[in-house]
Amino acid sequence: GTRTTVELPAADAYAAEVHYFLDCCRTGETPTRCLPKDSAAAVKVALALKESRAKDGEQVKCLA
Repeated sequence: GTRTTVELPAADAYAAEVHYFLDCCRTGETPTRCLPKDSAAAVKVALALKESRAKDGEQVKCLA
């Protein structure tokens, strides 16, 4: 195959997410992105990936 260089943004995405959440807390605005249910689903997927890796790639259930 061929290699492609992917340019990453200079900003830290995690820091931007935390900053957005703190701004919502300060202003009382209801978050419209980075919702807790979405974060919970991401954690479930990450844990399923970790479990699958520990089982040498075996398929595992992920109820995200």
